[in-house]
Amino acid sequence: MKKITIIILTTTIIILGVFILLFSFGYLNTENISQEIMGLFPDGGDDIDTNNGATDDNTNNTDQFPSQNEGDNGRVVSKTSRFTQIFNGAVSGYTVTKKNGAGVVRFIEKERGHIYDYNEATGELVKVSNQIMTGINEVVWSNDGNTFITRGYSEETDSIKNTLVSFDKKSASSNFYTFTQIRKVGETGDDILFLQKTLNANNATQISVSGLGSPGNETNYFGASTKEALKKFQLQEKLPETGILDEKTILKLNEINKFLFGEQNENITETPLSTKDLGNISGIAKNENNNVFYIKQAGTQAEGYKNSIDFKSPLQIFKSPISNWIVEWPNKNIITLQTKSSGASYGYLYFLNTTTGIVSNILKDSYGLATKTNRNGDMVLYSVTDSRGKNLSTFVFDTTKNKNTNIQIKTLAEKCVWGIENAQFVFCAVPEVIGGGILPDSWYQGKEKFNDQFWMIDIIENSGTLLFENERRSLSEDIDAQDVSLGYDEGALYFINKRDSSLWSLSLGE
Repeated sequence: MKKITIIILTTTIIILGVFILLFSFGYLNTENISQEIMGLFPDGGDDIDTNNGATDDNTNNTDQFPSQNEGDNGRVVSKTSRFTQIFNGAVSGYTVTKKNGAGVVRFIEKERGHIYDYNEATGELVKVSNQIMTGINEVVWSNDGNTFITRGYSEETDSIKNTLVSFDKKSASSNFYTFTQIRKVGETGDDILFLQKTLNANNATQISVSGLGSPGNETNYFGASTKEALKKFQLQEKLPETGILDEKTILKLNEINKFLFGEQNENITETPLSTKDLGNISGIAKNENNNVFYIKQAGTQAEGYKNSIDFKSPLQIFKSPISNWIVEWPNKNIITLQTKSSGASYGYLYFLNTTTGIVSNILKDSYGLATKTNRNGDMVLYSVTDSRGKNLSTFVFDTTKNKNTNIQIKTLAEKCVWGIENAQFVFCAVPEVIGGGILPDSWYQGKEKFNDQFWMIDIIENSGTLLFENERRSLSEDIDAQDVSLGYDEGALYFINKRDSSLWSLSLGE
């Protein structure tokens, strides 16, 4: 045998022997790799550049978890799933509070502004207000959910409308009207007023889109428009299209109203909500003590005020030539001031001391900067990009040690929430694949949509746990989470699916 042949055979035998030895010890068997570790180092671990996540390929088109789990993506949510779609319509905002000893999620549905309570323990969904409030895009809630600030764009003033809303404390529940009388064109009565309100609750049967009879402008007169809307309702419910509030229509309306408005009561009762226009506020946040901080424009300056949630005791503590701040109030001593996030410009984060008014720079000169500060104020989770809005990376900055840690997952800070009782944990929705758009701009604008996994990250150990991935893949729709928060006693994660603004929960219990 030739010498070169002997060398090749010997080398091959050695390589095969090493391979078998490694496999027998489990080093090449991915089934032995912990679920907590797989996917945390998607680009090869040591090859990741921790300087703002810059890499050689200069792209966001990253499959973060290419072969993590393969599941059936065709099943719908079951009753035993940890994922629950609480409300399948669009939601403007929600809060987690406690009522009668149970955790409750209170939210405003976007189309009509009706308010619902979802009981964490029983899964019961109850409407607590049927008052129409449209055009709400953001909500800041008091601790008990009974007072809140709504924010939304006003075409009339071409600005953001800010309204303080609160429940009348004398009103404990919302009632509905029981129809008993046959009604037709030309008649008047309180029941006709509520008939119009009921028809206006559905876009397909609205009396009018503006003016008399439109949502919020209902009357007690049964006119031609009410007749036509009632005929549409009858067609929709497969009833004779008489245009008269007849016996069969009365039965169907009372059945629907029982579902929409709760307990029967023969009096017409709108849930009393008091409102107050707050003027032009460009940024607002609430702390755990039920106080708010907000920014208002005053000439060429922006002024920052501390106030109670009822806006009765303003105290100015901040001035700035910049008015467009993103604000959070993680604890009573610190308010965070972050410049607008964009992958096309530098971002900055400052801490404002609520007692002294001193402003300290925490993070600077970072493209695409978005932040989330924990309750202690000693840890800031933040996401950044390179100068082209590419190469998204996520870090934690220790403000006491002045130390950065790359937590390896790639997600936007807005998709995360810090633990409440244990501040070393952070929960994040993490995109499986990140496309090629400029981040975070393309995500804000809805041009880029994600399909998220859910992770719990231990900041001290710099390790992560993938949460219930098989159940997430059993969902019949993709999840692009925003407004992530923890439930009462941290038994669940809540979030809004940015794809359709529906409200979801993810149970964290056993």
